[in-house]
Amino acid sequence: MKIINRYIVKEHFHPFIMALLALLFVLLANFLLRSMDRFLGKGLEFSLILEFIFLNLAWIVALAVPMAVLIATLTAFGRFSSDNEITAMRTCGISTFKLLRAPIFFGVIIAITMIYFNNLVLPDMNHKARSLSVNISKKRPDLEFSEGQFTEAIPNYSIYVGRRKQLNGENRFYEINIYNTRNDGSKRTITADNGTVESIDDAILLHLNNGE
Repeated sequence: MKIINRYIVKEHFHPFIMALLALLFVLLANFLLRSMDRFLGKGLEFSLILEFIFLNLAWIVALAVPMAVLIATLTAFGRFSSDNEITAMRTCGISTFKLLRAPIFFGVIIAITMIYFNNLVLPDMNHKARSLSVNISKKRPDLEFSEGQFTEAIPNYSIYVGRRKQLNGENRFYEINIYNTRNDGSKRTITADNGTVESIDDAILLHLNNGE
């Protein structure tokens, strides 16, 4: 019976590893396509980018592992069924419960591991990833502004930048529109032909030219 249990677990383990690697690749690639354009080519250290990716792997793993378990279970029992191995085991007097005992044990081990990971590791890594993202934004506030998009990098302000250009190592923005909603409900709009962004301590300083 131990041989059969080891065999069933082995048939689950290999598809689980392959599915986990494939899902990690897909989810990580999707994350990089959505987020890393803010950092790549902006003069940040490569080690800082690697740290940001590593910290965000936590929530990717939390999503990938349950899906990998599902794929592994479907793959393993699908192959057992196609090769008539389940019928052969039942013919030898092995009950359904004994067939499911090894997969249940495998699932319990994964579940206990993920409970520990989700309760202790995931929150800490998410917090560090968020803090790192905020620190990067403070050091390089110009990274938050993208061409043809509204950004709310500054609280209570919505800023639109038509285009950006790097001159002498400095990012200069053009066709700037800034919308601000005051506490009394009134709105204020600031427009400028061009400008730059500078970070000073806990504030962001905008240098605007030809504006009103």
